[in-house]
Amino acid sequence: MSTSFKIALLAACLFVPRGAAAEYSVVFSGKELKVTSPDYDATFIHTNGTHDYGWTLRTLGYRGHPILVATGANGSTLNRRGPDDPKSGFWIGSAHGGEQIKSIAAVVDGKRYEMNAADGVFNVSGNLVEVEKRSLIGPYEFTSRVALDENGLTEDYSFKGIEDDESIKIFYPFMHCMSKELSQWIAFSGSGSRSSGTFRDDNSFTALGAIKWFGAYSGSGGFGVVVSLAEPYEGKGNDANRFWNRRYDRKHYFWAHNSHHPSRTAGAPFHYISRLVAFEETPGQWQSKAASIENSLAK
Repeated sequence: MSTSFKIALLAACLFVPRGAAAEYSVVFSGKELKVTSPDYDATFIHTNGTHDYGWTLRTLGYRGHPILVATGANGSTLNRRGPDDPKSGFWIGSAHGGEQIKSIAAVVDGKRYEMNAADGVFNVSGNLVEVEKRSLIGPYEFTSRVALDENGLTEDYSFKGIEDDESIKIFYPFMHCMSKELSQWIAFSGSGSRSSGTFRDDNSFTALGAIKWFGAYSGSGGFGVVVSLAEPYEGKGNDANRFWNRRYDRKHYFWAHNSHHPSRTAGAPFHYISRLVAFEETPGQWQSKAASIENSLAK
């Protein structure tokens, strides 16, 4: 089975709701989209009046616990060399702005609601909510599909090269700006090797390499999150995945290396998928709970 077929098959499976459906309230107010259910709540933001966020995921909560927070940016971004100075660089995408949005819509149980000023506001409900964005981000056509159902959050980010991407210095397909309440982490590679540690507040980076999944946990809050990648994507060596230990949040980056997709400049599409599933558990059992969640996602 080809890698592309495996990814397509996994993507199809990820978007099929399983188990008892939870109803979501979906409220669009022009500059923000709020999605809430008894367990999960999420916000997507266009602008806060100062910054252009490009309709990226702004926050994610679970049963009142903060999972992804507004102290930083989520989603995809890249740093591109300036045309006149190869050593310079500028950021495009997510909170850095510069993304050219072609369309943005909320798809609720298969019905599409365009999110633009002409359509005004809306307030609907459903069991499966997907925010679909099509845009240009640097040298790529970008299709972002972020779906939320009772099983958690799915991010499906597809890119297609429309011009030479040799100017890219840094490419982060995934950024997850996690709550500072999360204090511990575990991570597993595709071969099953394990690493673990505690988050620090010293602005350092913790290199994880190419991982299949990681879990993060708050001992004081009794909650955590599993971030599962569709495959252990190869990236920028040991920095392919890493945590930035900031004093106000715990930020995960997936750093894709340009050589990972040599066909990108030929216009071939490529994409990345991740799942985020939050949970509550006692300190002594959280790692087992995280592993069981990852096992269920792998089936």
